[in-house]
Amino acid sequence: MYLSILQIRIKQVYRAVSDLGLFRTLFVIALIIFLMMALYTYISQAAWSKWISAAYIFTLLLLHIKRPDYRFLKINAVNHHALLFLEYLLLSIPLLICQVYFRFFDLAGITILGLIVIPFVDISYKRKGLNNRLIKAIPDEAFEWKSGIRKYFLFVATAWLAGISTSGYIGSVPAVIIILGLVVINFYGSGEPLTILISPELSPKRFLFRKLLIAQTIISFMILPLVLAFIVFHSELWYIPLIEFLFISFILWYVIFLKYAFYQPNKQLVAGQLFTAIGAMSVFLPFLIPLTCALSVRFYFKSISNLNPYLDDFN
Repeated sequence: MYLSILQIRIKQVYRAVSDLGLFRTLFVIALIIFLMMALYTYISQAAWSKWISAAYIFTLLLLHIKRPDYRFLKINAVNHHALLFLEYLLLSIPLLICQVYFRFFDLAGITILGLIVIPFVDISYKRKGLNNRLIKAIPDEAFEWKSGIRKYFLFVATAWLAGISTSGYIGSVPAVIIILGLVVINFYGSGEPLTILISPELSPKRFLFRKLLIAQTIISFMILPLVLAFIVFHSELWYIPLIEFLFISFILWYVIFLKYAFYQPNKQLVAGQLFTAIGAMSVFLPFLIPLTCALSVRFYFKSISNLNPYLDDFN
């Protein structure tokens, strides 16, 4: 069973690389090398090692939550927990090697413990339909948000209420803002049908601007009450949640540009998952922010070019 699943994963990687093309494949390889060098450089510093390890594990947790084949593996694999652990262990080899090399054995142990726990996280209950007033209040154009909130409603609502109710604690609201931001950027993982794309009858630039405006409005309604609650109790530190809010907004814009840079009707954006992970990691690792900024500019122009064949009639 394990060898069969491994062969399937290899074929999936090969198919994704084939879809990228030669230039993009070389770019992704160079990017992976850069990230490995950055990982080696920064994890050697004690001040960064804990943050990098936490970001790595949290990213794997997000990937686990998003994976569409969890239910299939749970039903068909003899021991799906062990299978998932092995997959995540393979993905964590670069981190574990660096931790052991720099003698952060405690972090290596915590990482392995996290890899053992993640496969047991089952959020299938969040996939049930939640046709409540909140979802109805979301504009139909923001179908990504409707779908995302429907899936993660209980988690988002619990985190938001916990942030509001514990805003007297200095670290509560900043942590909740980051968590909600990381959940939101996963809403843009698949391409909508062509009929939905062209229904607003907007040019590519106006379409992207409209997407950004709606997403920014919704994220503002979600995050700004948390910001205000924090300022009430910690007015001298007012800038912390505001900076977080601006940065989460920027990452949201980045993900929207990324989605339409790789957009294909009715398809999962497999080629964009690595870049989504980079955006998520930059929340924890500031040295990735310049790269994310450069990629945002790149993906904006690529989005315009990619959308032109679909929306050219509305220019």
